[in-house]
Amino acid sequence: MIFGTALQQDNDSQIDCDTFFEKVKIKKYYIDTDYKEVILSTREFQCLQQSRANYSSKAIAARMDLSTRTVEIYLTATKQKLNCNSKLELLQLLEKNRL
Repeated sequence: MIFGTALQQDNDSQIDCDTFFEKVKIKKYYIDTDYKEVILSTREFQCLQQSRANYSSKAIAARMDLSTRTVEIYLTATKQKLNCNSKLELLQLLEKNRL
């Protein structure tokens, strides 16, 4: 069990992964591309949306209280997941999918 040792219920019994994800309420964003369905984390999606709104990595980092490098990592991971080589390709894909 991945989270068994880190998380416990009030009665000290281990909780399963499904219960963990229900309690944490992790959101994932699904984007359907020509090749496959891609899952983005909440932070990746937030960075992507702000990048689309023409904010720089530095500005996004300040708004989200993250380091600039972290934002760059999120955006790079998003480009890789969506099979885009540039920010322009990424923005064109978002426009095509009306995101």
